[in-house]
Amino acid sequence: MPEKSTATFTTSDLTAKLSNFESLAGELEKIGLTNYEARCYLGAIALGSGRAEEVAELARVPRTSAYKAMDSLVARGFMERSDDRPKRFIPVDPAVLIGRLRGDLETTFDNIAGIQEAFKTRGAPQVIYMLNGRDRVISKIGEMIGRTKERLIISSPNMSVIRKHHGKLFERALERNVEILVIAPPFVKLPKCTQAVRRRAQIATDLVMDGEEALIASADLGACGFTDNALLAGHLEGFLEIVMSENWERVEGS
Repeated sequence: MPEKSTATFTTSDLTAKLSNFESLAGELEKIGLTNYEARCYLGAIALGSGRAEEVAELARVPRTSAYKAMDSLVARGFMERSDDRPKRFIPVDPAVLIGRLRGDLETTFDNIAGIQEAFKTRGAPQVIYMLNGRDRVISKIGEMIGRTKERLIISSPNMSVIRKHHGKLFERALERNVEILVIAPPFVKLPKCTQAVRRRAQIATDLVMDGEEALIASADLGACGFTDNALLAGHLEGFLEIVMSENWERVEGS
């Protein structure tokens, strides 16, 4: 077996590494992780794998908050949890993550390019409206769910937040015989729906209402754009239908 290498760090080395740690945590927040989630992921990367209390100590995150953060990271596909006891958290390799995220982004921008090409021949779309502020975005999502008549497709890394605020609206929509299709991370409790699939590493919230209106929100639900242009909504709906048809973990009903 190869010998394990050992390394020693001077105080200046350690200070530099901690400074880089803070900087990297800030960068991970840009793709939708919370500060605690970012710190725990980096802590687990540094350890290779570790118990929750070990990761919490290195990441300098309160232990109770670390458990919640790492459960969220598992649900979002950034970590895996061992089956043994005590449970250990294993970070997903950065190369695997970047491949997954790059694939999502490439698909999204391919879809945008398709919209651009379509409007070269069909003319300019109606205005895309913007909203800022988490409460306003969550309220807009609820308003669209409440107005859906036939079909709703919603995909979000923050499905638990949406369910918490609008669970009753999903139930009422089903009572109106609305078809509700949900795309959510693994292990997240789902709202009432017709069909759902599980998908890791989602980077935005997407919603299409009756194939006529669409909304795309940031990962933290802090801002969104929405439109009542049916052509734009149709392109997003087509993209989400492709996602639904892929071989993700499928959940029938809820």
